Amino acid sequence: MQLHQALKVQAAQRLNSGSGTPKSVARRYKITEKQAVKFQKDFNQGKLIKKGRNWNPDWDRPGVISHPVDREVMVDLLNGNEKDEYALTGIFDSEFDGHNGLYHIEWKEDDWAIVEGIPYRMLEIMRDSKPDSPLYREAVEWIESEFFGEICKMMNIDSEKLLYEALCITKAEL
Repeated sequence: MQLHQALKVQAAQRLNSGSGTPKSVARRYKITEKQAVKFQKDFNQGKLIKKGRNWNPDWDRPGVISHPVDREVMVDLLNGNEKDEYALTGIFDSEFDGHNGLYHIEWKEDDWAIVEGIPYRMLEIMRDSKPDSPLYREAVEWIESEFFGEICKMMNIDSEKLLYEALCITKAEL
């Protein structure tokens, strides 16, 4: 059975985020570990996202961030679950890319006010938890994300330097 394009993207992003191993991703998506690693490699090289006839050129603009749709929502969409209100409204959203399972959102200056506290919160979590705790690791994953990088860029903060300094201060294994 051929895996839907959107689920390939989700598998790759799961590996990239560190929230899965090749083995766990393979099990979740009913693929081989080799396929999971290939999807990740293709995604990281910009080869996995397909820009077919439904691709909106606006999604290529700077400032547009592609957010993956939750796996459960994507499965409901693929299976035609009419009870999922999110799925039903999402398919009519002009920023929804059903082929790749992504929402392409352009974050404007006013929108950033919602998220400007995130860098401070991630640093607080790292300060107040142990480096080997799940909460600490989740904060590090957040700081390594593309979205966090965009938040920092908007605030003129170097996200890589911020992470490095936070790891040094909290004496995490580098």
